[in-house]
Amino acid sequence: MGYQEQVSLDFMYNDDSVLVVNKTSCTKCGVSNPISKFEDGDTGFQFGRYGFFYFISGERGHCKAGQKLVVRVMVHPAISSPQPAPSPHGDDVSDHEGGAWDSFLGPPPQNSTIKLTVA
Repeated sequence: MGYQEQVSLDFMYNDDSVLVVNKTSCTKCGVSNPISKFEDGDTGFQFGRYGFFYFISGERGHCKAGQKLVVRVMVHPAISSPQPAPSPHGDDVSDHEGGAWDSFLGPPPQNSTIKLTVA
């Protein structure tokens, strides 16, 4: 199963940079060997796979002051069409108003792109 849903993260910043680093560099706040470096002040990062991603500020001292972020992108199994559960009273749920979905909760949420802004 391939990674299908596109998830992104937006960084908005001034007089700084965003570094994508490995776990060790994140833990030690090492800025010397980033995987990627962004300096435009409005960075959109697209996650192309699942797993852990480590972000730190590129300005010396900022990471040690807490400007770092770890993101874990997780995979979920494909959502299949739910089948209505039988009513405990033997009634056919689809015959009631609201159809097969619970009229209070509504249908299950659809997968969508998640966009976060971190300042």
